[in-house]
Amino acid sequence: MGILDRLFGRKEEPAREPMAGSVGVGGQAALTDEQALQRYRYMVKTAPPELIEQAHEEAFTKLTPAQRTQVLRELAAITPEEERAALASGGDDPKALARVATRAELRQPGTMERTLGSPAMGGMGMGGMMAGTIFGSLVASFVGSMIAQQFFAGLGDGDFDAGGVDQPSDSGGSAETMGGDHAAGSDLGDFGGDFGGDI
Repeated sequence: MGILDRLFGRKEEPAREPMAGSVGVGGQAALTDEQALQRYRYMVKTAPPELIEQAHEEAFTKLTPAQRTQVLRELAAITPEEERAALASGGDDPKALARVATRAELRQPGTMERTLGSPAMGGMGMGGMMAGTIFGSLVASFVGSMIAQQFFAGLGDGDFDAGGVDQPSDSGGSAETMGGDHAAGSDLGDFGGDFGGDI
């Protein structure tokens, strides 16, 4: 209850409880693995590099030290020679890992998914499920990060998960029918036809 509420004598309303199982992190509906992966892919393709790096950093912070060490080994194997020294000096620091992961994704989109999602890493080789994998943890933390939440909130993505990222949107009509069929009895009135009036 704020000061204005007290000043105007408003009563404090009890907090409403959400229905069980219907809400995920941050008050949003819980995402499936596929939806989280689609959001990760979309953000990596479209967001500014600074936001991607910040979301990666937040996600790496949530991994265990052992998981970060494993990610460090995998990233070191695919990192260009000129960046390996910076990676080695940063160790498993989330900020250093985020920088390298973001650069890898910008250089070649899908790098993290291919590297950490391979069957050898316990990744998505078993029916595409990410649960319990490092990549699954990374994607969940990335998409659940405050940075990603703000990014997707800024999109106004009410239909984001309904239609998918890469699926074409169907607006319900073709180019021929977009204007309507005026001969079939639709009446658009006389809008705009006589703004000046009779003089």
